[in-house]
Amino acid sequence: MRIVGIELEGFRGYLTSSYVSIDTLTVFAGKNDAGKSSILEAMRLFLDKGKPDVSDYSVHGHGTIRITCTFADLPPELVIDQTAVTTLQDEKLLDANGHLVISKTWTRGRANPEILAHALHPVVDGGPTLIGLKHAQLKSLASTLDVVAELEDRRVNLNYRQAIWRAWEAKGLSSLQPTIIPLNSEDGKHVTSALESVFPLFHLFQADRLGAESDEVAQDPAKLIVKAVLDRHTAELTKLTSDVKAEISELLLEVVGKLEEFAPNLAAKLIPANLDPVWQKAFSSLQFVDENDVPLAKRGSGTRRLVLLSFFRAEVERGYEETDEWRRGVIIAVEEPETALHPDLQRETVSALIEVAGLANRQVLMTTHSSNLVRNIPIAAVRFVEEQQGKRVWSSSDTSSERFVLQQLNKAMGTFADHNVRCFFIVEGKNDIGGLLALSDALQAARPTEYPDLRQMETDGELCFIPIGGCGAAALWESRLSPFSRPEVHLLDSDRLVEGSALKPEISKYLARYNTDDHLSSHMFVLTRREMENYLTIEAIEDAFKGANPMFPKLFREAVEGHDWGYVDVPETVARVLHSLNSEVEWSLASDKKRSEKESDVKRKLVPCFGHPSVAEALLALGAERDLLLAVATVADVAA
Repeated sequence: MRIVGIELEGFRGYLTSSYVSIDTLTVFAGKNDAGKSSILEAMRLFLDKGKPDVSDYSVHGHGTIRITCTFADLPPELVIDQTAVTTLQDEKLLDANGHLVISKTWTRGRANPEILAHALHPVVDGGPTLIGLKHAQLKSLASTLDVVAELEDRRVNLNYRQAIWRAWEAKGLSSLQPTIIPLNSEDGKHVTSALESVFPLFHLFQADRLGAESDEVAQDPAKLIVKAVLDRHTAELTKLTSDVKAEISELLLEVVGKLEEFAPNLAAKLIPANLDPVWQKAFSSLQFVDENDVPLAKRGSGTRRLVLLSFFRAEVERGYEETDEWRRGVIIAVEEPETALHPDLQRETVSALIEVAGLANRQVLMTTHSSNLVRNIPIAAVRFVEEQQGKRVWSSSDTSSERFVLQQLNKAMGTFADHNVRCFFIVEGKNDIGGLLALSDALQAARPTEYPDLRQMETDGELCFIPIGGCGAAALWESRLSPFSRPEVHLLDSDRLVEGSALKPEISKYLARYNTDDHLSSHMFVLTRREMENYLTIEAIEDAFKGANPMFPKLFREAVEGHDWGYVDVPETVARVLHSLNSEVEWSLASDKKRSEKESDVKRKLVPCFGHPSVAEALLALGAERDLLLAVATVADVAA
């Protein structure tokens, strides 16, 4: 499951209702105290079954906090009654969009929240919702409708609900209407328990810490790993818990039985309690220490953030090994990832988080008031919040134009803070950035005086890479970059399938935008070959993947033999060959999602290949097709 939206009311600065949409990657931007961190705290309160502090209730509020989460990518089945398998759709718990909408309302002075589902649900005028009715009530209602005889198992409430709903529909008694369904009583509790077992795992990395040994920022990577591992072993732990509880209960009852022989009044009052273990607490002391046994919490904030960066990188590597099957989601929320890090490590951290967001079953949320971080984030992922007449108002590309969001960001945060950018390098994706940096390293080794050191220029802040994600974002980036009056170098894939074929209309349109007097400072390069990977050498690719399987070089050469190397789909071909070596399922029979994931993985692993000496050597030997080198060289010219 993943969260697609959250609504707050009565929580901290959110006195009145405020809704914000959530994507797989979402960055909450705005000034200090605008309400960014409150969104993450509210999500933790909701997903981790927490209890609000007194200070969490809005000043001048009504003593209630309401948090509503909307979920998509729902589990294919759920067990609510005993062992009866059902679905959220069959239980009529989804809204008109097919989403699950659950709200929790805390009232000051009460221990537990009121839990409600908001759904299109069968209702009969004046009648209750069936979820939440006791077994006897359902049985009585089913008898009135004369449907008890059709039930195969009369012990399961699910069967009664389904039969009653069918009878209502057949008799024209009910209609699907937006309905609020209480989930605090009888079967409602079973629904809540079942849902909470499949809610996304949530972990929050906060910016401000006290530095104690139990400080969560030191333990967070370990804690999240523990949580994820325990979740994967839920079935075994549930059985173990049941067996241990049964054995302990038996022994406790023996003790009470012996006590009853000489103190019956006392024995009658003794009952076993708190038998349910919290497995995560068993590992609560897990933390990192250095060679001198100094806890990570005692180290500097920058060091602790480096551990987080390493965790995110490990998460990326681990994520590519996952299968297509449905599994519990993971939400990683990070407050101010730029905190206590050098600018180049800030970029590394953000890049790693973006990659994590691209993995299956993952969502990444970030907060920031740094314009330097926002510039590395796709505008579609940004949610900007500001206070307007006492209300928190969110702006995004979903609710407003992208240009409006950019204007709000520029006005409130400044697009760049004290920058020395001398050139913008516009590319199509993040893998292109990694490839260009690796190529720059190889060119520096071969001809250091002829080509710029792109990596050093980026570290020094003179060069800013902008991955636009395709030609369709041209207008957006024109708006975003034009105020800075800095030269731009644009490098586009041709996407040609054969030599000399026409460019796609969107590429031609993109070129036309910049072939005007208004864009004299823009330098456009469209690759002659299909894409950047077609400038790699077969030798570089073989060296990168032969370690995975010694048969790879032979099969790869066979796969590309007879094809024009400049227009081969290199990532797809590599992924197909690797698949044939590691899977019994034919490539053509694999799901589109699986093929896409494997191609993305290959594109990422091809990035270091651009640093292979043979690639620089082959490019330097080219004639008319040296467009990639010309683009790199132009960066140095315009930056100077």
